[in-house]
Formats: sequence, structure tokens, C-alpha cells
Amino acid sequence: MSIVLKAEVREQVGSLASKKIKREGLIPAVIYSKEKNINISLNSRDFEQQFFKGIALTSVIDLEISGKKTRVIAHKIDLDPVSDYPVHIDFMLCEINKPIRAKPKINFLNQDKSPGLKKGGFLHIVARSLEVLCDGEKSIPQFIEVDVSVLHVGSKLRADNLKLPSGVTLRKKGNFLIASIMVAVNLKKKKLLQLLLQSQELLLQPKLMIKKLKLKNLKPKNLKPKNNFLSSRMNHKIRDDKL
Repeated sequence: MSIVLKAEVREQVGSLASKKIKREGLIPAVIYSKEKNINISLNSRDFEQQFFKGIALTSVIDLEISGKKTRVIAHKIDLDPVSDYPVHIDFMLCEINKPIRAKPKINFLNQDKSPGLKKGGFLHIVARSLEVLCDGEKSIPQFIEVDVSVLHVGSKLRADNLKLPSGVTLRKKGNFLIASIMVAVNLKKKKLLQLLLQSQELLLQPKLMIKKLKLKNLKPKNLKPKNNFLSSRMNHKIRDDKL
């Protein structure tokens, strides 16, 4: 999907120049390429319309600069911490016959069917989007779907488990972690409490047995074994003293 936006080259850079541009209803941006970087500004409302559709990081944009079109794709969008509106954009130049870099979001599907989530675990997401290389504009995916229906507690989803569309490869190498099913804190506390109660019951069992024997007027066996040899010697000594 191609979008056309008007932009202007800006000569002044820095924080003061950026504040001035923002007051005029523009967004400062940079086009990055191997040859040189170009500082530009574009209408904030025009870009926000595309940004809030959720397609800004997966759509090729034709920027009209001084009557010429430059094909780019948004690589990084800085947001205002309060309003969440774009305040700065980094564009990557789309060169002919070269892969296009994009950042589609990850959609985690079938969370309601995951055995790990059903048992009280939670989905710990490490990566919410992925940087990919696409063969062309038509190969750029709007999002990447990941099925978590088979994940149990302790299961990990890594890069090798992904099923990418044709013409799309991961830019980052290695079998890096994307998400995992972790034990919820409350569930951990519940298990620890159960273990604690079980240990207390084991400690109390001998005392409970003694109480039961006392109630039945029985002497507990093998609790305090008598020394028969010493008791017999004492009896003989008492008899000898009497004689």
C-alpha cells in the first residue's frame, strides 16, 4: 500500500528548530540512506491519519519534496509521552532492487485455547513487533500471526517457531525469544502456601498421635524406651539394702 505525503527540506536542526517546526503544525523527520541523510518536515495531520490506522510502519510512502517523489518507509516513530502523538520520524530510503525494511506487529492468536493460560499462567511478551526484510512492496506484511494454542506453562516461543510469509525474512539473526508462558505470582504463592501447610501437618502428626493415646489411657510406645537392664539392677540393690 503506497501513501503520498508532501514534505519540505529543513536546513535548521536541533531542539530549538524542532520546537519551532512543531508550533507550525509540522513534524520533524529524517530520511536515512547510504549516500546521505536528509532532514525534512511534513504536515502533522496528514501523517497522523496514516499513523492512527496502524499501517505507518508497514506501508511505503511517496514523499513529494520539491516536486520529486522519494520512496521511503517509516523505521522509527517517536511519540509524545503524554499525548502519544508522533513528534519525530525516522524514514528509511526504499532503493530499487533491494529488500525493504519493515516493522510489522505480532498478533498472538488463540490465547483462550492455551493450556498454560488456562491453568493461571500469563503471556510474557518480549517482542511486540519484528524487523523484517521484504523482497518488495507487495511482500510487506501488515502483521505476523503467532499461534499460542499449544503453549503450556514454561513453554517458550522463539524466532525459529515463526511461520513467515513468502518473500519475508527476519533481519535479526539467531533464535531469539519472542514470548513465553510464565507462572502467575498468585499461583506461585498458592503452591508455596500448600507446601507450607503440608509441612506443618507433618510436623504436628507426632504430637497429635500422643494426644490421641493419652485420651485412650494408653502409653505411647517407642517414644521413651526404658532401659530394662538398669531398672533390674536398681531393684536388686534395694533388696540387698533391706537385708
